[in-house]
Amino acid sequence: MNNTNSKIQAPCQVCGKNVLVDPYGNGFCENCGWVQNREYDKYPDDVCYPNFDYHTLLQHQKYISFSVLFVLLANFFIEV
Repeated sequence: MNNTNSKIQAPCQVCGKNVLVDPYGNGFCENCGWVQNREYDKYPDDVCYPNFDYHTLLQHQKYISFSVLFVLLANFFIEV
């Protein structure tokens, strides 16, 4: 018997951390705040519900990459 309510781990579409997703690929990333949705795989340049505040998948990926780089550089200069 297939349990459609079971969740599996999958990498976040933005930051790559493990996210619990339902069988349809929907889930929430605690690390970067991205709401996972398979529609973004098909349309990475479109703004889709519920990530209206994050713009598109590609824009959020760039934002997260920049944020990580900024934190690493800030930590480097604080330590130096």
